Amino acid sequence: SPEGRSQKAKNKLNWDELTTLDMATQLQKVEAIQKVLREGTMPPKGMIERNPDMKISDEESAKLEKWANKLHRKISRKMP
Repeated sequence: SPEGRSQKAKNKLNWDELTTLDMATQLQKVEAIQKVLREGTMPPKGMIERNPDMKISDEESAKLEKWANKLHRKISRKMP
């Protein structure tokens, strides 16, 4: 069901729990964010076809990528 897929996606990256994860896991999550931004795979094509307004603009993607890169550097500096 659409709700099930949505819940699965929400469970994959729960923003409220991100800072409670160990540094290595936080870094993995940020790297996953960077990857989907680079590949342009979020939101998925099917979602965009059904909801064109959910497409991330180039400007939004650039802002998210800048944020993710900054967060990646910050977490990396804290790693042993």
